[in-house]
Amino acid sequence: MIFFGIITIKFSVILHVFSESFVLDFVRKTSRVHLHRMEVIFLDNVHWRNIMTEKLEKLKQGYTNLSEWLEHIMAAIVLIAIVIAIASLWEPFKEFLHTRTESGSFLEYMASVFDIVIGIEFFKLLCKPRKDTMLEVLMFVIARHMIIEHTTAVENLLSIIAISILIIVDRYFLKSKTLN
Repeated sequence: MIFFGIITIKFSVILHVFSESFVLDFVRKTSRVHLHRMEVIFLDNVHWRNIMTEKLEKLKQGYTNLSEWLEHIMAAIVLIAIVIAIASLWEPFKEFLHTRTESGSFLEYMASVFDIVIGIEFFKLLCKPRKDTMLEVLMFVIARHMIIEHTTAVENLLSIIAISILIIVDRYFLKSKTLN
């Protein structure tokens, strides 16, 4: 038992002296390794993040291209519909010529014409999506509602206010000088 106690005391003293230098060396070495690993992990994350950012940008660009192609396809469909509507405008014109003395026949014909004009403006909006084109479409839609439909005085007033707001937006916020 005494022998075991002496060995334990010597071992603990040696361990104590050895452990301080060992621990300091271990900490120095592992901290370098740890720092190196952290740098590698950080650089790997930055590299991975850059790769993912590039892939996401390519994906976004692909979606943008796809949406532009879909807009062109829809514009082509709208153009075909406009051409068909213009061609079919001959029948309402002949009907207007026969019934021109009746009240409301001109408004019926104008409704057909306004529908085509709104379709043309919508086609322009699909081809050149700009704010001023959108305002023109809205103005035509409001004007058609006000002229063609049988509206009350309040609805007419609201239509006039809406067109006035659109003109103000066009004139002062979009810096357009289309209306003098």
